[in-house]
Amino acid sequence: MTTDWNFDAVWNKAKLYVDRAGEAERDGPLFPFWSILGLELLGRAVLAAVHPALLADPREGANVMFAFGYGSPERPKSIPAASVFRRCALVVEEFTEAEVKGTTRLIELRNEELHSGGTPFEALPTGVWLADYYRVSQLLLQSFGKELADLFADDEAAAAQTMITAAAEELESEVKQLIADTRKDFEALGDAVRETAKQQAETQVAERFALSAGSPANVGKLEPCPACETTALITGEVIRQTGSEPRVGVEAILIDVIKLPTRLRCLACGLDLEGHGRLHAVGLGGQYTHELAEDPQSFYDIQFDPADYADYDYGND
Repeated sequence: MTTDWNFDAVWNKAKLYVDRAGEAERDGPLFPFWSILGLELLGRAVLAAVHPALLADPREGANVMFAFGYGSPERPKSIPAASVFRRCALVVEEFTEAEVKGTTRLIELRNEELHSGGTPFEALPTGVWLADYYRVSQLLLQSFGKELADLFADDEAAAAQTMITAAAEELESEVKQLIADTRKDFEALGDAVRETAKQQAETQVAERFALSAGSPANVGKLEPCPACETTALITGEVIRQTGSEPRVGVEAILIDVIKLPTRLRCLACGLDLEGHGRLHAVGLGGQYTHELAEDPQSFYDIQFDPADYADYDYGND
């Protein structure tokens, strides 16, 4: 299979663009420009490593066939950058909705640069975006067994790792300070007020998880709040389904999935930690298995009348 969408082709072009960024002045507009183009191609390489078909615009069958090495459309169309990173969230375990939003914001700057009279890269300080760019690049690289040094020059790869580590330490310090401030404010409320708040929170958590009824809950898991030790709600994003088969419940299809924690909310003291990085900073970022209850109609995708598709010819699109 030899297409412009295979892994080697996309990966080598990503490296080419990152090399061009490395030759540009750090405070100039070309450094973020080439870096962001390289990041998009890195995302495409992630998908191509699974299969080039993930890059094909599915609205035209010729694009999908081209991804499999058949046919030669005049201009084969691939999915837009925003779709690339949404698909990366399904392929890369720790690439969450937060990473999708962050990369999309960078792509929007690129679009403004290329498709308008705006010049967003003229005054874009590296302190605003570079550390997170390196962190996201590392996540994407790890998904197909590569490291920062495989994409960036040795000196830049070392600097990138330093920036990633520093940003993580800064985030950990921020989270710990937030927890300390929340604990202090909660303790200042007085014993009676705190006890009432904790009891109400425990009741609300129990109701939300339907613990007394023993029914499957779709919320997440429970952990002691790091600020006040009341049972708190942790929610997350589904990474993938486990190897176990779906089971038939009383009113739902039960599926075991693996989730990545992305938010903790305490209904007693009000602590709210959003983003996997913040939860990881306080030791609550580990993946967990969760029983997901899904409506049978949704699970089996019963949403249409088969008669509507009886005469559709899938070979002539």
